Amino acid sequence: PVTMQAEQVHTVVRAQRWAGGRVWRAKPGHAYVTWYVKVKALQPTKIGGTYYSLRTAKGAWYHGFVSGDRKPQLPYNTSLAAGRTAQGWVTLMVPKSVVRSLTLVYHMHDNGANLLVRLPIK
Repeated sequence: PVTMQAEQVHTVVRAQRWAGGRVWRAKPGHAYVTWYVKVKALQPTKIGGTYYSLRTAKGAWYHGFVSGDRKPQLPYNTSLAAGRTAQGWVTLMVPKSVVRSLTLVYHMHDNGANLLVRLPIK
C-alpha cells in the first residue's frame, strides 16, 4: 500500500501482461502491461489513471491510460468520499523488450515527490 498526500491509499493487488481484448490489440513488438489497483479515500479526493507512469531501468518513460476491454477499469477522474473505495485495472502499452524492467511511478499531484514501485512482470 502507498499513501498519497494523506488523501488516498493505493494498493496494487497484481500486475501482468495482457493480450488485449476484442477491440484493443497491442501493436507489433509491443505488449500491454496492466495492474489491478484498490484505492481507498482517507478524505474527499479524486482518483484516476493519470497518477501512474511506467519507467524502465534505463530511464525510458511510458505514460497514458488505455480505456478498453480490460474490465473493470479503475475509474478515471472520479471523486471519492472519505472511507470509500474504488478499484480496477490500469493498462499501458510498452515495447515487449522492456516488460521485465518496469517500475511503476506514482505521481504525487503536480508538485509532490514521486514514489517508485517495482512491477514484477514476466
